[in-house]
Amino acid sequence: MQQIIQWLEQMSVTHYGGNSVQDYLVTLMLLVLGVFVARGARFVLSRLLPRLAQLTASDLDDRIVERTLGPLAATTLLPFVTIGIGLLEMPVTIRRLLNNGVTVAMNVLFAVMVLRVVDIVFRHGLPRWRGQSKQGVTSQALEFGRKFTKISVVVVFAVGILKTFGFDIFSLVTGLGIGGLAVALAAQETLGNVLGSLQIMTDRPYDVGDIIRVGGHMGRVTTVGLRSTKLLSPTGVQIVIPNKRLAESPIENLSVFRGLTVELTVGLTYDASAADLQEMIDVLKNDISAHDDVDDEVEVYFRGFGASSLDLHIVYFIPDVSKRLKVRSEMNLLIRQRVERQGLAFAFPTQTLHFAHESQAKSP
Repeated sequence: MQQIIQWLEQMSVTHYGGNSVQDYLVTLMLLVLGVFVARGARFVLSRLLPRLAQLTASDLDDRIVERTLGPLAATTLLPFVTIGIGLLEMPVTIRRLLNNGVTVAMNVLFAVMVLRVVDIVFRHGLPRWRGQSKQGVTSQALEFGRKFTKISVVVVFAVGILKTFGFDIFSLVTGLGIGGLAVALAAQETLGNVLGSLQIMTDRPYDVGDIIRVGGHMGRVTTVGLRSTKLLSPTGVQIVIPNKRLAESPIENLSVFRGLTVELTVGLTYDASAADLQEMIDVLKNDISAHDDVDDEVEVYFRGFGASSLDLHIVYFIPDVSKRLKVRSEMNLLIRQRVERQGLAFAFPTQTLHFAHESQAKSP
């Protein structure tokens, strides 16, 4: 026992860097205690908060508790770190730097919690409200609102961190204002895309999931971002189009229609009789309308006399736009099969030359 007392006295008189070994051990024990307190707080909160969240009908608070539990429990460690810094002797600048570091850590933890809450609200809460209300809130607007809110949160906490280190926020904002013109000139294309995304959200020419055609490209809208819109083509290729170009180009939204109307002209050779043409019209009309993916209202008629063909005009309607390629292929094969079955032939540009007999060609 006497040896332990002497060892403790020895630690209290042995100094390194202005602090005794005993001071370092006390600080270390305090930090270890803080870690155990943080783990205990996480354990208690993980049992208590979910039970409180289950008292409500919505699962939104359950998601918030699950996503913010870790950072919330970690904040209980920071007071122990602050006390430990206060127990040690150190230069004022180092002490200020460490205390500022604790403040930054606190800001970061709270920022992480707020950002996670924003994600949950915009991705789970507001879409439900959108579905239950009659307000015209598009998924693009929700995504833009989510990103804008998160950027605002980051800016607010960043300003708080800068103030912690003694930065003059007013001077910083003034400097940014002076350099803002140069940045704007250098980022005209980016700003144009951002403004284009705002215009798209305001006009709402399409939504995520719609099939659109613009500038020779066609596909299903998968993502609407601040800079660009991404389409997935029928062949599985991703197409990225800047929002500025979309805002300035005509957009065909195929999803707002109740289907797709297909028109095509079939040219038959001139050796087909009137009876052959009428029979062909009846056969095509009946067989096309009998297809499961084609509307019953099918039009087939004799359009007129072409330069080298007798033209039949066919109009049919595909209710499900997503099946347009499959249905058109099947219809084209069906038309060819029916023409061949009727003993007719497709026309192609030809010229018939008549040569007069030599005796007839001579003048009397």
